[in-house]
Amino acid sequence: MYVLISGTADIIVGDKVLESAGPGALVGEMAIINNEPRSATVVATSDCKFLPIERERFNFLVQQKPEFALHVMQVLSGRLRSTDAIL
Repeated sequence: MYVLISGTADIIVGDKVLESAGPGALVGEMAIINNEPRSATVVATSDCKFLPIERERFNFLVQQKPEFALHVMQVLSGRLRSTDAIL
């Protein structure tokens, strides 16, 4: 999983832009949770810096910071609703 630190990037499924992400956005959150291939493509629309969050760090954050886990769930829910609206 990655946190977008600076710049902007589009999150794309098929040929549809689900989100234009900015600083603070999470990407790759589904893959770190269920260990399956990513379901979307992220394309930088400006120079970007990303902070990687490896599985061990992710698990630590989920255990130690419940608000982090809640934030990840909110991101997942929002993206699912966006995808549903497009379909």
